[in-house]
Amino acid sequence: MLSFRPTGYRLSFEPTSGVLSFKPTGYRLSFRRIDHRLSFRTTSGVLSFRPTGYRLPFRPSGYRMSFRPTRYRLSFKPTGCMLLFRPTCCLSFLRPIDHRLSFRPSSDVLSFRPTGYRLSFRPIDLRLSFRPTSGFLSYQYLYFFISFLYLSIYLSIYKYFHIKILFFFSFFLSIIFYLSI
Repeated sequence: MLSFRPTGYRLSFEPTSGVLSFKPTGYRLSFRRIDHRLSFRTTSGVLSFRPTGYRLPFRPSGYRMSFRPTRYRLSFKPTGCMLLFRPTCCLSFLRPIDHRLSFRPSSDVLSFRPTGYRLSFRPIDLRLSFRPTSGFLSYQYLYFFISFLYLSIYLSIYKYFHIKILFFFSFFLSIIFYLSI
């Protein structure tokens, strides 16, 4: 396919896989020579350069800029305020190895995900959580365990009867404080 249209300003060249096109009506400039891809689209706002194994798109509509070699991905999205670095050993549909480090200022979440694990921190409520594939562990459990450890040490030092009242009082306070979080 080889065409030239001065009214629609379309210049295109397509032998069976090499695509060269120029469309100033839709502002599309693209070059594809089995995956040496250079494209520019102002209607959808896509500027991309892709040699074999590399991809660098820039999308001003969604404000997404990413760099992707064959095994690594670094992208920045000001719309969702997300900066993530994702080294993937296998770019497949399931992504079995996904080491993801992400920061989202909209929810203020900084998280790191190795395979099947997630470690995240929220400075809004100062929450540090760790999630394996099964189960959940958060720093909020530490209020209960630290208060219980403190009371056990305190009771071992002072062996009085009225300390038992203080023990039950602080025990219920730690449970209420944990449930309030």
